[in-house]
Amino acid sequence: MASVSVGKAESAENRCVASRSGACPNPEMKLDLERTALVVIDPRVDFLSLESAAWLAPSVGVIAYETVQNLARLFKASKRTRITVAISLTSEDPCSSFIPELTRYIEDGRTIVCSPNRLYSPLPRVNDVGLRLRGQRISQIILAGMIAGFGIECHLRDFLEQGFEVAVVRDAVAGPRLPEGKGYLSALANFRRIANALWTTEETVKRLS
Repeated sequence: MASVSVGKAESAENRCVASRSGACPNPEMKLDLERTALVVIDPRVDFLSLESAAWLAPSVGVIAYETVQNLARLFKASKRTRITVAISLTSEDPCSSFIPELTRYIEDGRTIVCSPNRLYSPLPRVNDVGLRLRGQRISQIILAGMIAGFGIECHLRDFLEQGFEVAVVRDAVAGPRLPEGKGYLSALANFRRIANALWTTEETVKRLS
């Protein structure tokens, strides 16, 4: 059997993921900026930085999809447009710091930072961010952040059950490559089926402008 190079295999996978055919439809959502918020899950060193041991699991997502750089672009566009920005944390580790490239956007006095609070969510390790967004009359969420198959999908399902419309930014999330398979691609398959929209960072920034 002829061998297939890693580059060609990944190229084929990316074409499949990006497909807009009837077999793999691309959902759509029209933003109402007055009711839109950017929600970023765990933009912390522990999850997305080369400085952390936890980086070993999501390393492929961080490198291949330039997660941190794309998160910075989303923060910048959101702050410029003056939409609500919220950070959702899935653990209360006092030693875990925000990624240095993103800290100035988070610690500007205008960003909501939510720590875990099981009282307000039926799902474990998810906090009251949805409740706080409702208090600001938010009905649409642009979702990005840490590990695609855990934090992002858990929040996505919770937000949808609460009645929010949610667009996931596909290249502003990280995903691990493990012996069992590529977590990033499996997460994208779920996002495409259940999210209201699945955009790239470039597409999202254009919509915010």
